[in-house]
Amino acid sequence: MTAIRSGVRVIGSIGWVTFREILRDKILYNILVCSALLFGVGFLASKLTFVQPERIMIDFGITALVLSCAMIGVLAGAGLVLREFERRTVWVALSRPISRFQFVLGKFLGLAAIMSVHWFLLSLVLSLMIWGTAGDTVNVFNTSFAWAVVLTFFQGLIMASFAVFFSTFSTTSLAVVMSLGLFLVGTNVSQVKLVADRIQLPWVANLVRAFAAVIPNLEYFSLGTQATYGLSVPWGYGFGSVGYGLLYVGFVLGMAGLLIERREA
Repeated sequence: MTAIRSGVRVIGSIGWVTFREILRDKILYNILVCSALLFGVGFLASKLTFVQPERIMIDFGITALVLSCAMIGVLAGAGLVLREFERRTVWVALSRPISRFQFVLGKFLGLAAIMSVHWFLLSLVLSLMIWGTAGDTVNVFNTSFAWAVVLTFFQGLIMASFAVFFSTFSTTSLAVVMSLGLFLVGTNVSQVKLVADRIQLPWVANLVRAFAAVIPNLEYFSLGTQATYGLSVPWGYGFGSVGYGLLYVGFVLGMAGLLIERREA
């Protein structure tokens, strides 16, 4: 029990330091400005239509949430571990009774805390803007909208975990490129599978299908028209997507811890 408390305290301390470091980073405020611009565009677009303007606001708002959470996870996470190696501060931390996984988990939790604050503020602003736009809020603020907002956060956590993972063996710029590439492919897994079905060479088609099965399927976190038109979302689907995301995050962070353990000074 004492060891568990000590481990939790260590992870919490690393997370708090990471939270403060990212909070001082200009990237966070740049993404906030871009998100505000997307919200503004959505609000103006909703004023140009007389038929359910709140639906347009929801489309733009959810898109802004997805992009902002993913960008914070990628841009902040890509340099999270590498920065510690460049400063040589990682070896000071690991010289103490701290495991590699505790170090990675603490850094990730600090990033996740920043993302949660960012996500909460943007979700609140989006809800207020929809409330001011919608004529009938009863049909807008439903479970499908709630799940759409919640799942954007977990999608961002997956992207953050991969950015941290890539940063353990590559440069910051390369980690960003690989993470963004993964985001683009992960949000279009169904299209990748369609491409595999049209490939004539069986071995190539099987490779593409295997690739589509291994990468995270981010389509699970996109409700699309279900959120826009308030269509019902089963609770099992929502919790299943959350569990899928947490399992992926845990696996990727575990791999990141192993890579740090093998990395030389």
